[in-house]
Amino acid sequence: MPKVKFKVARLEGGRSWWQEYEVEVDKYTSVAVALQRVREEKDPTLAYRPLCKMGVCGNCAVKINGKPRLACLTNAVEAAEEGGGTITVEPLDNMPVVKDLIVDRSDFERRMLSVKPYLIPKDEVLASDKWYPMPPSVQMDLWSAAQCIWCGVCYSVCPVAEVDQSYSAPHGLVKTYRFAYDPRDALGKKRIYLSEESLWKCVMCKNCDSSCPKGLKHALRFERMRADDIPKPHSDYAEKAVKHVIATVASLARYGRADEVEIFTSTGLAEAALDALPRLLRGGWKRKPYRPRPGEADRRAVEAFRSVVSGIIR
Repeated sequence: MPKVKFKVARLEGGRSWWQEYEVEVDKYTSVAVALQRVREEKDPTLAYRPLCKMGVCGNCAVKINGKPRLACLTNAVEAAEEGGGTITVEPLDNMPVVKDLIVDRSDFERRMLSVKPYLIPKDEVLASDKWYPMPPSVQMDLWSAAQCIWCGVCYSVCPVAEVDQSYSAPHGLVKTYRFAYDPRDALGKKRIYLSEESLWKCVMCKNCDSSCPKGLKHALRFERMRADDIPKPHSDYAEKAVKHVIATVASLARYGRADEVEIFTSTGLAEAALDALPRLLRGGWKRKPYRPRPGEADRRAVEAFRSVVSGIIR
């Protein structure tokens, strides 16, 4: 059988280094199986935890040749060819490394649990002793969203998750979608405005789309949730957006130009900036600014604009 060379990132006791191994593989051997052979036949100190080896559990996710992937779904021979004869293996980003290729997933799991990733059945569902009918199109849509296996790949490539601890991250938002559109769920679309701030913190870089091993289209789901009309906004950001439009039009009418200082102080943005100052000093300038959800705020802003303009014309 041919041999492939592995270059594995090691970390133990505060010391980090690269270590190389050669492993015999055939054309069917996955990277996960090859690494297991390294641990069993060459170096038992290598810390790695592949479990199902079938693309179901997500535990084998690592960076292979610089890209986050499921090792059990990555062919070793093809990865060696891609890496110019050497397969480079590293732990996922955005998570503290415990040892070698094992990372601490506690923060990743905290963000997932924050969105209540489980069905909260309606009373009529609980009271019924029959199957709850669901249109096939809805069932297929929800089934696709439910294919997330908590591997952590999307989380590891998300720039917002790296700098914002309150962001529920792509995996949390996908799970929000999964239950927000489930006709059996008691919270239903209320889940969307409960996760509204996280939904609009997403910068739509689509790193999660391009890296997801299950091919889940995160961005399409986020766009649908953003476009949905939710009757009760979770934050007062929509109120501030409307005030900003009114103040800008009033300034144009009064001075013939936009007086930034007056607009800034009259809409409550000055207080918001002072509140955000500690975060900015800690490095919060790297974040994408929070954007209000379209829909209700947009309609009210347009109505406010028309009202003020009508007053000027009269």
